[in-house]
Amino acid sequence: MASRRRKKRSQQTSAGPRTNRPRPRSSRRLIVGGLAVIVAGALAVWYSTAGSSTKIAHQRAHTGQSSTKISPTAIRTDSIVPITADHGWDKIDDPHKDGWDTEVFSQKANKQLKEIAKLVANIAKGKEIEATSVASLATETFECQQLIPAQRQVVFEDDQLQIEQATGDQGDTVPVHRGPGQLLAALRQLAAPWLGANDIRLKFKLFRVVESDGVWTTRQYLEIFGTGATGTVEQNSLWVIRWRAQDHGPPQVDSIRVERFEQVNSSRRETWFADHTASAIGHNESYSQQVLHGLNHWLGKIQDTHPTTQFGTNGIALGDVNGDDLDDLYVCQEGGLPNLLFVQRANGTMDDISRQAGVDWLHGARCALLVDLDNDSDQDLGVAFLGHLVLAENDGHGHFEVRRTLSTSQDNISLTAADYDLDGDLDLYVASSVPDDNVDDPRGGGISVPDANFVFHDANDSSANVLFRNDGAWEFQDVTDEVGLNENNVRRTLAASWEDFDNDGDQDLYVANDFGRNSLYRNDRDKGFVDVADDLAVEDRAPGMAVTWGDYNRDGRMDLYVSNMFSAAGNRIMFQTGFKPEISDRERAIYKRFAKGNTLFRNTVSSPFDEVSAAAGVEMGRWAWSSNFADIDNDGWEDLIVANGYVTTADSGDL
Repeated sequence: MASRRRKKRSQQTSAGPRTNRPRPRSSRRLIVGGLAVIVAGALAVWYSTAGSSTKIAHQRAHTGQSSTKISPTAIRTDSIVPITADHGWDKIDDPHKDGWDTEVFSQKANKQLKEIAKLVANIAKGKEIEATSVASLATETFECQQLIPAQRQVVFEDDQLQIEQATGDQGDTVPVHRGPGQLLAALRQLAAPWLGANDIRLKFKLFRVVESDGVWTTRQYLEIFGTGATGTVEQNSLWVIRWRAQDHGPPQVDSIRVERFEQVNSSRRETWFADHTASAIGHNESYSQQVLHGLNHWLGKIQDTHPTTQFGTNGIALGDVNGDDLDDLYVCQEGGLPNLLFVQRANGTMDDISRQAGVDWLHGARCALLVDLDNDSDQDLGVAFLGHLVLAENDGHGHFEVRRTLSTSQDNISLTAADYDLDGDLDLYVASSVPDDNVDDPRGGGISVPDANFVFHDANDSSANVLFRNDGAWEFQDVTDEVGLNENNVRRTLAASWEDFDNDGDQDLYVANDFGRNSLYRNDRDKGFVDVADDLAVEDRAPGMAVTWGDYNRDGRMDLYVSNMFSAAGNRIMFQTGFKPEISDRERAIYKRFAKGNTLFRNTVSSPFDEVSAAAGVEMGRWAWSSNFADIDNDGWEDLIVANGYVTTADSGDL
């Protein structure tokens, strides 16, 4: 019953207390998503699109801070690095000219790793491989253990899925392959699960480089996915490679050690999830005329010039708008394109009824919710635009009438609902990520960099988040200051999530912020909210992108998972002594955390929370935009879904 009570108070469904039982760590928490190509400077470039200003009167009204505590960041035209035909990315981002020997070496090593990946794919496809083709890859003294460790144990198994992990420290395993010709033998053993596969995907991600007395050591993740004769196999491992640099030619592999290994074997020849967008909404004109074109097509045609439009972060909402117990879909679009409402039919297709429903608004929509705001048992609609929140009443049949427009900050990025005051109706929290007056982008062409006043790891210069109390009859009041949510309230928020983390019967609020500290506001009811993130060790100073609550270990306490960014380049560079040598060890540790990836906090009986990300195997979620706890396989345990990626092309000069 606990989960039902939570669902009634909040828009988020969450698991209540359950009977605890032992569970193998790692892969039962499933991470799904695409690859992201990340460079070290990408974090700063993301910031630069969001600029700032010195007009902070509106922010100050919701912060409780003086202006001396806010570090505004202006977009300055003299901080723009121009891109010209003679001064492009290849000149700007050239480690040879910057003195970054480790990055020069990583480029050379990555080329060799790509050759190894090609060899494995060709072996799996049954192509003949000549021993001479690997001669330039390995030294005469090459050695390695089995790349699929012999010592493995099954940590999970059901009728479709088996998950194996290497046991113990594989570094102690005696090498079984010695000599330059043995690299090919090792790769043949690695490719064995995919023999005969038509589609095999391999990706190395090199994230650490160390040089000592002319010997280079790299650490890299290896991910392999493909369908072989017996089903689908996914493999995730961590390799430690020792290299020998050559005076002429690329570096050669001297040894390979497998530090971590996991293999997922599925009897299904197809993936667990398949893209059915076209089969569900493809028959609608809006699909072919709007959705299929993609963001890049529309950026050159629409009049929405807000800097964050280019990131395509417009939200969606799920809810039953017509009372038929089927989930319907509301899609926010950029300014100039109508928002879309797709109503689901019994056969799984969805019809576009946006115009008939009265919700095909053309203003730039940022995020939306389908929740019951007036307690009449149907799903009403809240949509956050630039500068205001529109609330529309549902007549119970999927037709909406605008009942209230509330003034907000300019750049709304997240919208969430909960009954924080336990008065029986849902209240609304609207989060913002950039300063109010950064609506027009003055930069023109070029690469913008942050102003010197910007505190990369502790930004406090955004517009303010707002809590609207629902007073009934479609009356909503801004009570942000009144309830204490003005504390730490200009931190570039990207997501927020309600949950009763302390099991005291009311909803608390976690706010994930970009470029710095997150906040956990404990709800003390009549006393208001108090930010206890520091006290409970859940500030997670990092590029916070999303947050989700779930009782992953079934101990009756809600645990916390925060989506951040994993950057291979950031991990390589920030661990070098040449990176910002003037900063303290404490500040260096903060920078390193910005590139480490996602964070799982285990809720404990006594505070603070325990960070268990690495032990649980859920840290490397790439550039993670959002995440959700969900029981994917209906076994009663919370799994993790992480949506990730970034704008990328085949060209290596992008982000």
